[in-house]
Amino acid sequence: MGRVLEFKRLRAALLDLDGVMYRGAQLCHGAAEFVSSMRRIGVRPFFLSNNSRAAAGSVASKLTQLGVPVREEEVVTAAELMVQYLAAGRQKGRAAVIGSEWVASQLEAAGWSLSGSEADCLVVGLDHELTYAKLQMGVDALLHGAAFIAANLDPVNPIERTLEPGCGAIVAALQRATSRRATCIGKPNLRMLRTALGRLQVQAGEALVIGDSLVSDMALARRGSAHSALLLSGQTNQAMVERLPAGSRPELVLEDLAALESLWLSSIN
Repeated sequence: MGRVLEFKRLRAALLDLDGVMYRGAQLCHGAAEFVSSMRRIGVRPFFLSNNSRAAAGSVASKLTQLGVPVREEEVVTAAELMVQYLAAGRQKGRAAVIGSEWVASQLEAAGWSLSGSEADCLVVGLDHELTYAKLQMGVDALLHGAAFIAANLDPVNPIERTLEPGCGAIVAALQRATSRRATCIGKPNLRMLRTALGRLQVQAGEALVIGDSLVSDMALARRGSAHSALLLSGQTNQAMVERLPAGSRPELVLEDLAALESLWLSSIN
């Protein structure tokens, strides 16, 4: 990136959630303390979630219930950005949804009619009730020319003690079956970073993107000229980092938020 990371110049900590703040219903080591420390030293925490099932209010509520008080306006999710994109960016028609009931209901409210294989647009998010019939519906829609919109391309999500197949795993199956490529709305699309920076009124060089994914979080930081910190508390291990060319590696690689908090505080004192 051609810049030196100086903690004293940072004004925002842009945090991923799964694998950084929590895994399933369990907070990651140091998560609550990190957010508290950031607020205390005047750095604004903000949460960039590739969550493809719900809006910011649901995420803020979960964090608050886990002991990290967060306001709705401090969160942006891929699910809500996808709904906004489809509500504003194209002529409404028939939408086939592989995803959550929230996404489907929000698309209906925005003027789309829910359909199956005859859809004008296939919308894909994480679907914990995925069936072969839904995949077949998606394949049929794409083969008949439907637009292909995905919340994210994350292959896995970190949960308690393991990794679950992510939205990207579903998208990959559909892409492989149809030779179609999805338009990704969440990270590493810059839409999410621009939303956060605009809401916080900070520049990219004043923000540190903190995540556990090389392909979404770190790619977002690199594309958006923000600083980057990769945590090994989620889906990425040290060996995966070392396989990258030197110029593509994150600026910081740390075990978890506790380690980042310690480094940050020691650097400004």
